[in-house]
Amino acid sequence: MNLGKHKSILSLIFPHPNLGSNSFQCPNPLQTLLSVTLFFLCMVAILCALTFTMVLICVFTSLVLPCSQRR
Repeated sequence: MNLGKHKSILSLIFPHPNLGSNSFQCPNPLQTLLSVTLFFLCMVAILCALTFTMVLICVFTSLVLPCSQRR
């Protein structure tokens, strides 16, 4: 019972087209590399969004405040 639940969780994490008797082998290196790359791309996208927001805030404050007050 618990083994089948574990297998379904594994198939959810690593979708494999031919999930048979060899379903408990290590995941493909390509698949692991793909998920790590996707994770890093998401982190880079979040960092870019944060940087873009900070730049927008800086530009907005520099437009609202005169240059003499900012320095």
